[in-house]
Amino acid sequence: MNHAHASTGFVKGTLAMSRLLPLSRSLLAALALFAVAGCGDDDADTPDAGSCAPGSAGCACLEGSMCAMGLVCDTGLCRAVDVITLDVGDANARSCEVVIVEDRTRLLAVDFAAGTRGTFVREAPRTAVTFTRETDTPFDDRAITIRRSEGTGASLTLQRGRCFDKNGNEIAGMTLRVVE
Repeated sequence: MNHAHASTGFVKGTLAMSRLLPLSRSLLAALALFAVAGCGDDDADTPDAGSCAPGSAGCACLEGSMCAMGLVCDTGLCRAVDVITLDVGDANARSCEVVIVEDRTRLLAVDFAAGTRGTFVREAPRTAVTFTRETDTPFDDRAITIRRSEGTGASLTLQRGRCFDKNGNEIAGMTLRVVE
């Protein structure tokens, strides 16, 4: 009798499992469909490898951090180059030194127009820039230009700066600004 009871329990258990099996299959199928539906490109900043040619704007950089002409590789993506100006606000200024801080961009170069000599040293995210006039004349509007990578929310901020007159005296209240 014990044996018969055990056998009946086994049959009942088998019947219960056979009823659950189709339910399990349905549940698995629903989960698989849900998972596939969730697969999509929700991140607009991540290039789609199928529609984005490596080396082109907004796409992954080529091997060696290279990009097409006029673009720069920045954080793994090819971006356009933006040129902005460093404005010296006082006509008496003949030399200046500044520290610029990058935010969501990369400072690529600082260019000095004719009549202005200068240099820069970049230690990301900061860049130190020093420049001077070759003659006793004010800085032109575009005497100092900065090339940087473009990007959403990209900005350069002057952390500190000071300028000096023709006698080497610091100009109080000097206004330097990045003109974007």
